[in-house]
Amino acid sequence: MLIDTIRKKMKVIIWFIVIAFVLSIFFVGAAGFLDNWSATQTRPVQGRADDNMPDQLSGLRSEKPVALVRHSSLDATVTEGQFQRFVLESGVMERLKNLPPAFHKYMMQQVMDQLVSEKLMYLEGSSQKMSVSSQVMTQIDSFKQRAGSPEAFEQFLKSNGFANEAEFVAYLEPKMMAEAVSMQLFRSVEVGQDEIELYYKLNEDQFKRNDGTVEPLSQVQELIRMELASKVSDEELLAYYEKHKARWQKPLVMDLELLYLSATDPKDLNSVRASVSESMILDFYNKNTRRFMSAERAEVAHLFLSRDELSQKLNADDSELLKYYTERPQNYMQSEEVKASHILLRFADHKTETETLDKAEFVKQKILVDGMDFAEAARQFSADPGSKEQGGDLGFFPRGMMVPSFEEYAFTGPIGVVSEPVRTEYGYHLIRVEEKNEAGVKAFDLVKEQVLKDFQSEMVGAQADKILDDALALIRQKKRSFEQLVQELSHAPSKDKQGVVGIVFLGEGNDDSQIKELSSGGVGMDEPVLTALKRLKAGEVSDLVETRQGFHLLKVNRKLDRVQLPLEKVKDGIREDLVKQVIKAHYESRKSSVNEAVKKGAEISTLMEKYQDLKSNLSGRPLSGLIVSSDVEQSVEIQSLLGETLLYSGRLDTPVIDGIRYLKPSMPVTAVELEDATVFVKVKAIKDAEFSPFSEVKEEIRQDITLKVNVSEIEAAYAQDPQKYIQRGKLVIQQLVYQSESVAREQAKIINSGGLKFEDAGRSSLNLDKGSFNRNDGKIELSDASFFDQNAQEKIRALNPGEMNLEPIRSNFGWHIVKMVEKSEDKSRTLEEVRNEILQEIQNRRRSEVVSKFITELRNKAELIQIYTENR
Repeated sequence: MLIDTIRKKMKVIIWFIVIAFVLSIFFVGAAGFLDNWSATQTRPVQGRADDNMPDQLSGLRSEKPVALVRHSSLDATVTEGQFQRFVLESGVMERLKNLPPAFHKYMMQQVMDQLVSEKLMYLEGSSQKMSVSSQVMTQIDSFKQRAGSPEAFEQFLKSNGFANEAEFVAYLEPKMMAEAVSMQLFRSVEVGQDEIELYYKLNEDQFKRNDGTVEPLSQVQELIRMELASKVSDEELLAYYEKHKARWQKPLVMDLELLYLSATDPKDLNSVRASVSESMILDFYNKNTRRFMSAERAEVAHLFLSRDELSQKLNADDSELLKYYTERPQNYMQSEEVKASHILLRFADHKTETETLDKAEFVKQKILVDGMDFAEAARQFSADPGSKEQGGDLGFFPRGMMVPSFEEYAFTGPIGVVSEPVRTEYGYHLIRVEEKNEAGVKAFDLVKEQVLKDFQSEMVGAQADKILDDALALIRQKKRSFEQLVQELSHAPSKDKQGVVGIVFLGEGNDDSQIKELSSGGVGMDEPVLTALKRLKAGEVSDLVETRQGFHLLKVNRKLDRVQLPLEKVKDGIREDLVKQVIKAHYESRKSSVNEAVKKGAEISTLMEKYQDLKSNLSGRPLSGLIVSSDVEQSVEIQSLLGETLLYSGRLDTPVIDGIRYLKPSMPVTAVELEDATVFVKVKAIKDAEFSPFSEVKEEIRQDITLKVNVSEIEAAYAQDPQKYIQRGKLVIQQLVYQSESVAREQAKIINSGGLKFEDAGRSSLNLDKGSFNRNDGKIELSDASFFDQNAQEKIRALNPGEMNLEPIRSNFGWHIVKMVEKSEDKSRTLEEVRNEILQEIQNRRRSEVVSKFITELRNKAELIQIYTENR
């Protein structure tokens, strides 16, 4: 799962990223939501008002409905304005910058899910006659006080896209209702201090340390309070179960009839394609003549030096290669890497964290005690689809690729030993380290072939530069003609024709054979060649143009007018355009026909015979006992039927599932719109809902309503990742950035000799980061300098306060000279020092999990969740 980015199998990873992100911006403990919101609004959002605010806030007042939610006979609408505001304020678009475009639409769906969840919470509170008016007005008053004046408050509202105070109130109300509803999920029991002290006195042995001393009351009183508060009777637990029973509802089982119309792949696709006739193509061609004009044309000649031919003339013995290698160690560095295998037991696949941990221990016992092969155990038990079929093998990976606790064990654990369960945000992992490669310069013998290639490439480049620079000088001094030099120097077959390639299009339209000498084997001319030719006037010769194949001097002998491309060259493209148009019209026509037939009472089974596009052998009959769930593992038949149409990152398209799960047998045939299809559904029967029995969830309920944390859980969290609780030292540096290594090295020498102050060098125009010196003297915390790789960071950490590195450090931005300004060491903290911090961490995680479960409960109880397709 964690290494899939390397293997380019990103789907499941992105699913986890998406889920983690969405939870981080909604209900990460609903009680703290509004404080976080208000803290981020007063400064950053007002700041945004100065930067292109009309563009950012456009559409925030749109009342166009994008979703409808019905719960407890109450309706709530998600508007386009609410959706756009959530996207803007949560920073979704900023976070999406580093994800492939394919995930953007999916992320927007997740945002929609969160807004639907908020509406469900609001309707739940409304159904209970809850009011948060006083809390909302308290928050409004708080904002007014922060603003300082009525005028400033009005400006605050406008800069955040609110027309008036009433709109702001309408925005805050569902947020605060969600907070109020979520707080009801947790049992509040008052435990007196005298009760805590008595328990501590009577159970002193429970708090003894290894050295025989007793933990002070101040360190354990919160644990005692939780222990006393968790004494919940079975009657209370059962009452909670009955009230929230929908939380443990199993997926619905339905009998369906399903008609699938594809917008791109109808069952009669071949006949649709065949309907595009030659006369239609000719008619389209004649009506769009300007569309089919050629690119600019030119008669082109070139002088070409082949990279391969130049390389063959370069010989280098081992001593030369060794010298080249020794002078450039940075080119042959190997970062610290490990090869590891793992077995993942996901939290999402188990009812509680304890159950997940127990399963991990069970799998470990199967390996160590029963002798089960680790790879076989991974294939059988691991929840990581990216590695389970490879026996859990993750291959080699460097530092920075894995989450911290996983990485810590992988880089410090012994080779060949199965780890204790390692906790990450995904679940518990059993890790086995297979191999380790230390950081450093790779041995010469291992990289000798690469060194030779690098040496030849560098020497070839220098040689080509000299030959062609000399040739250009002769041409411009009119001592030799272009054609004469082609005869003497060119390696291309066209040298016998004075370098003339022929008349070519400066764009699309060339035959590959015609431009063979101007291409490295891809489609069309090499881009540098094409760019240079477009800039040349008739009779001009270009500067050196480098491509993968070699080095060119290009000449345009003459330029010619554009011509209309012949029909034969564009026929295939026209046909495909027309086919797409016909398929789209065919789809709309069929969809309209089905809708009309449904309105007239036609049976869906009859329509299936005529229109069904599903290729599955299940498509021609009613589907009995179909599990309707977004979890693929529970929805095998839906998966086999609709496959990639609905699947995304291991889950089924939520709006599609919502479009089916709220249907009833009494309802008529219903159309569920997909991006490239329409599914018509008729529910024939629904099996009575089933629920997990009380006996199975009793302890889960106890933990959920009391948020009880055991001492062993705190100790396990600390033991698993003590590095997480280190009090981090502060490393502040100043940096100078130069365009070349030689300039950086020279500046370092001058500064070190006292000829120039570091600060003055920072404000010099030579420093590429001059702006930082004008703002804050070029200071930055090393933890924020992510552009430095691991080796560079280690070199910088070795500096003492006031010390400067004399050897320039390379990054993607240039060559750095770094000075250590402030340095304090990391400080380890004992379990006693961080006990309450870990306690709060575990409780906050549980709060988030409980709220997430409650949203599932509300979704199960909802009467309707409808996402309008055009807004998905």
